Formats: sequence, C-alpha cells, structure tokens
Amino acid sequence: SDYVIDAEDSPPTIEDLMEEDRRFGYKMRALNGEFTPEDKEADSETGNGLASSIMHFPGMCPVRVIVKNEEHVVDDLLKILGTVEG
Repeated sequence: SDYVIDAEDSPPTIEDLMEEDRRFGYKMRALNGEFTPEDKEADSETGNGLASSIMHFPGMCPVRVIVKNEEHVVDDLLKILGTVEG
C-alpha cells in the first residue's frame, strides 16, 4: 500500500515558516539578496552604507557603550567619543 501524506502530516513550507516567524522571514529574504545594495562598492567592509543611513536620520540617537574598565579604558573611550560631532 502507498503511504499518502495529508496536509496535517506534512511539514510546514518555507513560505509558511516565513509568515509565522517574522525574523526568520527577514533572514530568508536577506539570504536571497533582497536587501543587497545596488551599488556593489558600498556593500563591502570598507563601505559606509550603515553609517551614512544613520547620519541622515533626523534627530538624536542615544548609544550605550558597555566596556570592561581596565587601565582607564573608559577615560580613553570618553575622550574619543567626545570628538564625535553630531
């Protein structure tokens, strides 16, 4: 006899999983290249795509930096961050 899989026994499809789990959906879309920039030069370790998109954001963007304070790391970091404009 042939074994027939009905809808209740079958595993969910990728589309079903993407619909159920939003994060999984975004991951799959990213893996498929849906969010890849048109400009291949901007999509590299030397590109500034993320920074340039944030810099034009209208308003302040608070950032929390957590570090282990060894040998005045916090003092040095505050000096560096104090030079950032914006």
